[in-house]
Amino acid sequence: MGDDLYQIFLIIGSYLLGAIPFGLITAKTMGRGDIRKMGSGNIGATNVLRNVGKLGGLMTLLLDSVKGIIPVLIAESWWGMNLWTLGVALAAILGHNFPVYLGFKGGKGVATSLGVVVALWPPIGLIMVGIWVISVFIWRYSSLAALTSFSFLPIIILIVDRSVQNLVFSFLISAMIFYRHIENIKRLFTGEEKKIGKGGSSSVLILILILLLSNRIAYGGDVAYKSTIPVEVQKIWEERRVALSSGDTMASEAMLNNIIEVRYKLGINRMDEISALLVREGYQSLEKGMAEEAYKLSHKAIEISPYYAPAYFLSAGSLYKMSNIMASISECIRGLKVSVRDFWTLFNIIGRLYTVVVIAASCTFLTFLIAWLLRVLPIFFHTFREMTSGFIDNPLRPIFFGTFAILPLIFGIGWFIVFWIAGVWIYLSRKERMTALLGVAFFLLLPQVIRYDSLFITGQDNLTLQGLLAIERGYGEQELIDRLKDGYKNEPENTYLPLSIAYLFYKQGHVEESMNYYKKLSKVDQESIRISALNSIGNIHFTAGRYDDAIASYKKAIDTTPDSAIPLYNLSQAYREKLM
Repeated sequence: MGDDLYQIFLIIGSYLLGAIPFGLITAKTMGRGDIRKMGSGNIGATNVLRNVGKLGGLMTLLLDSVKGIIPVLIAESWWGMNLWTLGVALAAILGHNFPVYLGFKGGKGVATSLGVVVALWPPIGLIMVGIWVISVFIWRYSSLAALTSFSFLPIIILIVDRSVQNLVFSFLISAMIFYRHIENIKRLFTGEEKKIGKGGSSSVLILILILLLSNRIAYGGDVAYKSTIPVEVQKIWEERRVALSSGDTMASEAMLNNIIEVRYKLGINRMDEISALLVREGYQSLEKGMAEEAYKLSHKAIEISPYYAPAYFLSAGSLYKMSNIMASISECIRGLKVSVRDFWTLFNIIGRLYTVVVIAASCTFLTFLIAWLLRVLPIFFHTFREMTSGFIDNPLRPIFFGTFAILPLIFGIGWFIVFWIAGVWIYLSRKERMTALLGVAFFLLLPQVIRYDSLFITGQDNLTLQGLLAIERGYGEQELIDRLKDGYKNEPENTYLPLSIAYLFYKQGHVEESMNYYKKLSKVDQESIRISALNSIGNIHFTAGRYDDAIASYKKAIDTTPDSAIPLYNLSQAYREKLM
C-alpha cells in the first residue's frame, strides 16, 4: 500500500508541476503583462515568442520541456519503465494542457510532450525534436511542425519499441496534440495561420542544441558491450566484492592485481565494465575525501581499459583535490584524446546523432514531398485528360497513349513514374522542378541510407559490429564465435564475419581453424581485409618460428599496399629473427 501511495503522490505532483504556467510567469516577469490577452491568448512558447521576444520564448520552451522531463526521470529512477511511469508522464502533459491554477485553460502541450518523450525514450525523443526543428525551418509554422513530429511518434514507436503500452501511450499523446491544435489545423487549411519569424527559428535551434548537450543520450554512454569480460575475471571480481564488504582491503587489492594479470595473460585489450565499476568506486572515495584512494583506483581502471575515458577524468578530479592543478589538466587532456581515439565512444556520439539527423530529415522530407505531390497531382490529372480526350475523334490517341504511357510498365513501376514526371515537367516552375529532382534523388538514396542507419539503430543486435568490437576488445566468448559462424553461413559475402571468427579462434589457441579462415580472406577483393588476413597469417607463422613463411606472407601484404606500415614493421622483425 505504501508503494501505491508514493506512486499516486508522484502522479499528483507531476500534474501540479506540469500545471505551472511558465509562459504566463515569464511574460509578467519580463514586464509584458498577461500573455493570455496577447496574440492567440495561448500560454505556450510560440505565443510568448511572438509577443514577448526571443528570450521569453526560449525560456518558456525550455521550462515547459523541463516540466515533462523531471517527473519522468524521477519515476524511471524509482520504478523503471512501467504503467506508473507512463501515468506520471501523462499527468505532466495534462497539467500543462488543463492547469488547475488557470481554471483548466492551458497550453497545447507540445514542449511538455517533447520533454516527456525525450525522458522516456531518449533516441526517439531526439528524432522527434529533429523532425520538429526541420519542419519549423521548412514551413515556419510552429503548429504544423508539432503536428508533423507527433504524427510520426506512433510509427517510430511501432518500428523501434513494439511495446503495446508504449504504443497506446504514443497514440494518446499524439491524439491530444491534434485535439489541442484543431483551430490551428483550420487556419492552416484556410491559409490564415501565422508563421514564426527567422529569429524565432534560430532561437528554437539554440534551445535544441542546449537540450542535446544536456541530455544523457547525447554522449551515448548507456550502450554497453555484450560479454565484455571472461568468466574467470567475473569470478575474481565477485571474490573482490566479498573481500571489500568484509573490510579486507589488502585482499581486494591483490584480487584487482589478479584481474590485471589475467587481462595480460589472455591478451584482452579492454574490459570497460570492470573499469566503469572501479571509476564508480573512485568517485565514492572522492566524495568521502579520499583523493589518493580515488587516484589509485583511476589508474587501475586505466590499466584494465586504456581507452576508457572516464577513468582519466576521475584521475584528473583526484589530482585537483590533491591541489596538483597542472597534472589534473594533463589528465583531462589525456581523457579527451582517448575519447577521440576510441571507436566505441565515437560510434555512440556520431552514430546516434547521425541517426537522429537522418531519420528526422527523412521523415520531414517525406511529409514535405507528400504535400508537394498533393499540390501537383491536379497537373498529372490534367495531362492525363489531355492525352486521353477525343479517343473517338482521333484514333491515333489510344496508340500514342498505349505506347508512351503503358509501355514503361513493362520495364517496371520506376520507369512508369519517371515517364509521368517527365510528362508534366513542362508544367512545373523552376522551384517545383528542383523539388522533383530532390524527390527522385531522395528515393534513389533511401535504400543506402536505411542500410547504414540500421547499423546505428540496431547496433547492439548487429552481428558484424559485435564481431568487430570483439576484435577491438581482444576477447569473445565461444557463444559469439558460434553466432558469427552461423551468420557467415547466411552471409557468405560478408568478409567481416570470417575476419572476426579467425581472430577469436586465434585468441582461443585454435591456430589451424584461424589459419583456414585467414587463408580464405587472403584471396578476397576487399584490400583492407586481404592485407589484414595476410599480415595475420604472417603473425601465426612468426609465432610458430616459421620465419620464411612469415616473410612470404608479409611481402604479399606489402605488395598489395606498399604504404602499409604494419606488415613492413613485422617483416623487419622476421628478418631480425633470421639475423638478416
